[in-house]
Amino acid sequence: MSRLNRLSASAIRSMFSSETDESIIMLIEIEDPVTNTVSEMFATSDEVRLVNITNYNIDDNLIFSSTYGGLTAGRTYYVVNINYSTSRVQLSTTPRGSVVNITATGSVSNITVKRVIRIADSWLERLDYTTTDEVIYGVKSTVSSFERQFIFIPVEVQLPQESESGETSCRLVVNYVTSEMIELIRSSLNKPASTKIELVLSSSPNYVEAEFSNFFISNVSYNATQITFELNMISYSREPFPAFNFTPIYFPGLF
Repeated sequence: MSRLNRLSASAIRSMFSSETDESIIMLIEIEDPVTNTVSEMFATSDEVRLVNITNYNIDDNLIFSSTYGGLTAGRTYYVVNINYSTSRVQLSTTPRGSVVNITATGSVSNITVKRVIRIADSWLERLDYTTTDEVIYGVKSTVSSFERQFIFIPVEVQLPQESESGETSCRLVVNYVTSEMIELIRSSLNKPASTKIELVLSSSPNYVEAEFSNFFISNVSYNATQITFELNMISYSREPFPAFNFTPIYFPGLF
């Protein structure tokens, strides 16, 4: 693809030469298709109330649309405490870190929240998700001054291929199945979810060599050993226009 033509010499060498220790790592970001909204902030308890946190969990990655009340737009915040009865959460700038100081109190409007899932097909170091009971490996990547942490999960990625029809598709095969992952799929992926794939070098995870964005999960299938995500780009050239057929039901004035 044309985007692969912009890879650095080091990245190309890592793909085709056996005389280098470099490797290409794929960073995958899946966005929750349901956008949330901030309704209220509480400076005294450093809490943020969201409209709906039914499917939220500790360690969820949240990104806010606006800078306000101690939160910065575009930065990733991690849920460290959650109260389902009051729809309030406490946040941190690192997984399981110190609670962010909320500086505003009262009702809030026009601030949306998107939840993202970040995984990688390889690992470089321990992540901050690590506890005394469980060690979590993955990749830390800092872009635009904001650090992102991608959890390592065995995943195969079939990158999109250019075709004469112009159709672009991609497939993710996750070779790791848990009951929590299945529940997440059933509860959250009820509509197409935006997905982005970035290629980075193992020696420079903060520099994105190539990016494949604007993909949407169109189908998910799973069995006891694998979860397969079908990704497609929305083809506006194939969208019907107008949306309805010219029939007496929709256009009675023509008949």
